Amino acid sequence: MTEPTIGMWSKVRVKDGPHEEVWEIVPAEDADPANGRLSAESPMGRALIGHRTGDNVNVPRPEKRWPVVVSHLYTVQVSSGR
Repeated sequence: MTEPTIGMWSKVRVKDGPHEEVWEIVPAEDADPANGRLSAESPMGRALIGHRTGDNVNVPRPEKRWPVVVSHLYTVQVSSGR
């Protein structure tokens, strides 16, 4: 059985060194970063979609890429293929 992937409405925990955050991937019109709702169209949202628990993900930023690790995928609703 294939591991589930991150998609729209997935709730995911990402780790950046010792720092961890939980995000729900949502449509742009529902985004509210202060409350953990990340737009699927944001650089982080686009980078995370299609990945699985344990994946290393490089999030594009203007100055350099930001490496994060998908440490847990709580929910899977709709996934886009990679």
